[in-house]
Amino acid sequence: MSATAPATPTAHASLSSFTRQFWVINGVELLERAAWYGALAVFAIHLNQLGFTDEQIGGIAALLLPLPYIVPLLSSPLSEKFGYRPALALAFVLYGIGLGILASSTSVEGILAAVILWGVGAGLFKPIPVATIGHITRPETRNRAFAIFYWAINLGAFAGPLVIGLYFGNYLQAFAFTGAVIGLSLVLTLLAYRNPQPPQRDVDALRQFRKLAEILVDRPYVLLVAIYSGFWFLYAMNFTFLLRYLQDFVALPDGFNVPLFQAINPLVIILTGGGILVLSLLLPSRKTLQDRMAPIALMTVGIAVYSVGVMTLGFSNVFALAVVGVIIYTIGEYITHPGFLSYVSKIAPADRQSVYQSFGFLPIALGFFTGPLVGGILYGALATRAGQPRLFWAIIAAVGLLTIVAFQMYNRRYVSREEPIPGEAPAPVRRAPATNVFAGRAAMGGVLLLVPVLLAAGAFSGTTPFVSRGADGDDLPPGDLRLTTLSLRAIEDYTAEGRASRVEVSLPEEASGNVSFRLRWRDEPPGAFPGSQNAPDTFRLRVTDPSGATFESEPRANPPAGEGTIVLTLPPQERAGGTYAVEIAAEACGDTALSGGLGPALAPDNGNAWALETTYQAPAPMEETA
Repeated sequence: MSATAPATPTAHASLSSFTRQFWVINGVELLERAAWYGALAVFAIHLNQLGFTDEQIGGIAALLLPLPYIVPLLSSPLSEKFGYRPALALAFVLYGIGLGILASSTSVEGILAAVILWGVGAGLFKPIPVATIGHITRPETRNRAFAIFYWAINLGAFAGPLVIGLYFGNYLQAFAFTGAVIGLSLVLTLLAYRNPQPPQRDVDALRQFRKLAEILVDRPYVLLVAIYSGFWFLYAMNFTFLLRYLQDFVALPDGFNVPLFQAINPLVIILTGGGILVLSLLLPSRKTLQDRMAPIALMTVGIAVYSVGVMTLGFSNVFALAVVGVIIYTIGEYITHPGFLSYVSKIAPADRQSVYQSFGFLPIALGFFTGPLVGGILYGALATRAGQPRLFWAIIAAVGLLTIVAFQMYNRRYVSREEPIPGEAPAPVRRAPATNVFAGRAAMGGVLLLVPVLLAAGAFSGTTPFVSRGADGDDLPPGDLRLTTLSLRAIEDYTAEGRASRVEVSLPEEASGNVSFRLRWRDEPPGAFPGSQNAPDTFRLRVTDPSGATFESEPRANPPAGEGTIVLTLPPQERAGGTYAVEIAAEACGDTALSGGLGPALAPDNGNAWALETTYQAPAPMEETA
């Protein structure tokens, strides 16, 4: 969601002053944001249901989330060079293909391809609406134009998760729906969007990289980017492990699911922004919070509020407090980023003002990369395996507190002084307003002292019971049920090429939650003949549950002479006990032949041995839930 507070519009700027192209690009933006946030609202849970570990979910999210902020380095000048309209069309084609793959593929390769196409498409799209509005609006109407634009962003961010939460319990269908929304965006672009300016053939496509190289040698700015990425580290949890936490530990009301919970954040931004807008119109002479506080203080207040929201949400698995936590951290989000932009505008040397502002995405990209990576490791170790989500959220909130202290130290070192920065000319002195209640040593010491207190509170708060859920995301009674994962003895057999083996797996009546099947096989090593190579074997796994529902993996081949694996995780059920019919098909078994496939097979491969491992969840014994 965009937390940027739009500037107060001028009273005389009327809606009729905006062109048809303005409304077209806002409609396209609303649709794209609905698709982006709608798909993100279920993405982490979908990966979990496919059998991906928390660490793998974090790695995939670390690939996806930074792409919309990195791709514009190259795509933005190319859009100017070849025209915005073809760039938009290409963006939506890639975007739609990515979401289409998500809707139809459950393989690792398919997921990675989908994520790359999805992220690159979003990155191609991202700078075009802002540039378009800049070209087609007049200076006297631009404030209101961007106010409307930010509303379109947040309306889309609200509508996407809301529609999916209300109508799409099947996440593959949810991805198909968001892909269709992107398809509608493509149609709207082709029918109604026009380039706001002719293609600029003389644009330097690598100019952004040259500017990036220029600022990366500016040590104070690089340090500022690293510090501010701490806030986006926190924010990245909103799209990743907040979803997993809600699914695992928070007892949601009947009929209320995780995508609906994700709609709360943009709704709060819409209401907060609307309230501020109304007040600014009714009381034009009254100063806003941004006017009364120094940017550094505004940032630290925002991050502090965000951290309080995280602690409120993470230290209780009560639904009402989770909602309160989201409302609190959304207000912090709304305050923080405008404060950063204002801060950069005041500390940037006069000759680098535009360069500093144009690379405001760097801390977002860095935080969106490190946050999911570290979050996946921490959530897997602390929440999933140790049952201590409070400690996980304590560490995440501690990052926010350390970011506050780091900002204050940076401000004392590089801003609140008269002497010039080493290596810079004495003239451009960096100076921000002095009003900063957080700048004192006592205040910084107090914030630092909160870090070990917070970590200790998380560590000694004990375990939190897991919540079991049905396939639609609703809670399954009892609300205090904690599930433990159990394994059956592996089934081993051999299947000939082109044949299928069928086995039955029986789970006890108390089985509940996730049931996962893992098929493993190891291909033969290359033959002893020099230059020989063994082609991979390809297997497919199909499972029919006790109710008759069938789930099937895509065919998957092992790496050369390596071990192949297929994981098929069924949607969680309240009662998962019963007999499962499992079919293991050996679709192709590669022969050993000379490299490049020259000559006849040196050693035909007529089949392969395999092992089927089954894990399921069941209520933990009482001593485990204590």
